[in-house]
Amino acid sequence: MGASFKDDHALETYKSMITISVEAFKLMALLNGGAAAGIIAAYDKVSAAVDPGSLKLSICMFVLGLVSIGGAFLSSYLTQIVLFNELLGFKDPESHMPTLKLGLACVIVSLAFFSAGALVAAFNIHETTPALRMPR
Repeated sequence: MGASFKDDHALETYKSMITISVEAFKLMALLNGGAAAGIIAAYDKVSAAVDPGSLKLSICMFVLGLVSIGGAFLSSYLTQIVLFNELLGFKDPESHMPTLKLGLACVIVSLAFFSAGALVAAFNIHETTPALRMPR
């Protein structure tokens, strides 16, 4: 096992890290976007069980989660540019760390917004009285 194995291993690890990051972006976009779209699509039914102010706050949090994951995507793009410039010798090694950390923070913030939006909606569910149906 020579240098070739180590180089191959480093390259494959790098590729898998990119794949994992892309999947995290997709997951956060799906959670936040799906939750917001779900509330909007079923607003008339959901608003009977959750007060409208809480639903609006939840939707706003989900939208902020989408904005955060957009920031993470942009940060990952910038990180790749800096890494490329490091490889060419135009940047100092490790100069990609600030944008990498910013991207990670954006993903964590996106998850926090999703969690907060879901909890706001969940803790504001109240009992509803079933509508009286007319006998046929």
